[in-house]
Amino acid sequence: MRTIGRFLLLAVVLCLGPSPARAVTLDSSVAVTDPETLQALERGGLSISRLLGPALGLTREVDNRGLFSVRALTPVRNAVKQEIADEPANSPDPYVAAMAKSKDTSQKFNPKYIDDDGSTLDLTGVVNRMDRGYLGHTECGEIRLIYRFHYSVAEKPTKGKTAQRISSRLPLTMSLVFNARPGEAHARASRDRPSATAVSCAEIAKRWLAAGQKNLAPEQLAAWLRSDEGPLSNAMLNSSQIMRLELNMQVLRLSASSRRDFGGHAEYLLKIFKWDPTTSTFQESKMENQIDRKVVLADRPGFAKWLLTDRNLYDLDRGRLVIDDKFLATSAVSVAPGGMARSQNNIAYGLLDDADIDKALQDYVAKGNELRSVKSVAGFNLRLNEMTCTGCHQTHGIAGFHYTGADPASEPRRTPSSSPARRCSSPTCRAAAPSSRTSPPAAIRISHAASPPVRTPNSPKR
Repeated sequence: MRTIGRFLLLAVVLCLGPSPARAVTLDSSVAVTDPETLQALERGGLSISRLLGPALGLTREVDNRGLFSVRALTPVRNAVKQEIADEPANSPDPYVAAMAKSKDTSQKFNPKYIDDDGSTLDLTGVVNRMDRGYLGHTECGEIRLIYRFHYSVAEKPTKGKTAQRISSRLPLTMSLVFNARPGEAHARASRDRPSATAVSCAEIAKRWLAAGQKNLAPEQLAAWLRSDEGPLSNAMLNSSQIMRLELNMQVLRLSASSRRDFGGHAEYLLKIFKWDPTTSTFQESKMENQIDRKVVLADRPGFAKWLLTDRNLYDLDRGRLVIDDKFLATSAVSVAPGGMARSQNNIAYGLLDDADIDKALQDYVAKGNELRSVKSVAGFNLRLNEMTCTGCHQTHGIAGFHYTGADPASEPRRTPSSSPARRCSSPTCRAAAPSSRTSPPAAIRISHAASPPVRTPNSPKR
C-alpha cells in the first residue's frame, strides 16, 4: 500500500461478526501518512480551522493568529507562552539554568510565532486508535489528527537586497483527538452536520478495513476517505466528537558546541487541553499517566498503597495501567538525548522503596498470578516510567513520541533535525545551522503495545 500503513490482527476480523465460541476484541491501528493524500484531506475539510470551526464559531479558513485569538483557544495560547517563558528558570539542567540567568533567548522557541499571522498547522497524519477503547473514555476508541507547526515570515529588507521569506516546519505537533464513535453534531456550519450517526464500533472498523484495501491516487483516496462510505466522512468525524488537544513542542535547544557532554540538549513540553462543552473552551488538564513527582513524594505511602495492589500490578504488567488522577501532573518536560539515563526523564525514580516493590511482586506471584513483563524491581520501574507521557516520548529514542510526518515531494525539504525556532539571520549563524534531515517514507507503520483488557483465568480480582 502506498498511503496507508495497516496493522490488522485476526481479532479485527472476528469482531466484525458475532462469535458464539468466545468473546473477541478489536486491536488495530491504521495510519494515513502520505503527504499528498494529507494535503488533499486538508483541502477537503480536515484543516484544523475547518474541523474546529463549528465548535469555535469560525466560518472560514484562518491562520494561527485567527485560530488562537478565538476565545476557546486562548487558554492554550496563554498556557504555552507562559511555559516557554518559565522553562529555562524551572529546568534542573545547569546549562539551561545558566541560559536563563544570561537572558539569552536565541535558543528558545520564539513565542510570537504561536499566533503569528504567518504561522499555520499542517496536517501530517491521521491515526486510528480504536484500541484505546479499553480505557473507558470512549466505547470505540479514538481518531487522532496530527498537525505540525509551520511558519513563514519575511526578513526585513537590507540595503541592496530584497526581503526574503523564510519558511520551515518546527518541532511542534498538535494532535486533535476525536471520539471514534460519532454523535449528533451541534454544528454552526451546515457542511459539518452529519448525515447519519447510528453506527457501531464494528461499522467503524469495517470502514477502516476497507480503507486499508484501497490502492488509489492521493486525490482519489482522500476523496474516498471523505465520502459517505469512508471513515473520515462528515458523518463519521465532526466537531461533536472533539475530546482534547495534545501538544508536544521543542521549547529550547542547546547546540553541541555549548553542550558537548551530550552532543546537544533539547527540551520538549508536553501538555493536554480537554474540550469543555459547557464553556466551549479547551482547558488545561491532567495528563494520562504522567506522574506528578511533587504530589507523590508528599504522599509516598498513599501512592504505594494505591499502586501495589494485585489489580494494578496486573495492569502494569500488561501495559494498561491507568494512574489515579490525584497523582497526575498537568505538564511534563522530556529531554533529549539520553533517554531514561537522564534524571528528568526518570519520573519513577525514588517514588517507592525497592523493598516494598520486591515484596509486592513476590506476594503477587505467590498467589498464583503470572507476571509476563515485569520480572524485577528494575523492570517494575522501567515499565512505570515508560507508561508516562515523558517515557512514551523517549521510548523510541530522541523525540520518539514526536510524529513529525513527511514533507511533500513538491516542496523543498524543510524538516529540521532540530530547531531553536529563533530566526537565524547572520551568515555565520546560517552556516552553522543544521541541514535538513531526509524525510521519512510516505507510508510508515505505527504500532502500539497497549491491548484491550481481556479477562483470563489468571486475572487477579479487584
